[in-house]
Amino acid sequence: MNEYIDGFAGECPVCHSNSLDYGHVKDCDGGVCYAWRCEDCGSTGEEVYEINFIHQTVLTRW
Repeated sequence: MNEYIDGFAGECPVCHSNSLDYGHVKDCDGGVCYAWRCEDCGSTGEEVYEINFIHQTVLTRW
């Protein structure tokens, strides 16, 4: 069952607990997805984040 629920980062969208245990990170749709499991209700899911370019920093010059 895949269900898309708008919620808040760091909060379980099912029981609203802040006790998420984060797992692996993967690329997804131009962003990143963090797998999570709620330690209170046992639900699992992914938090999806967009990645936006902000700036470049030169660390060394040749």
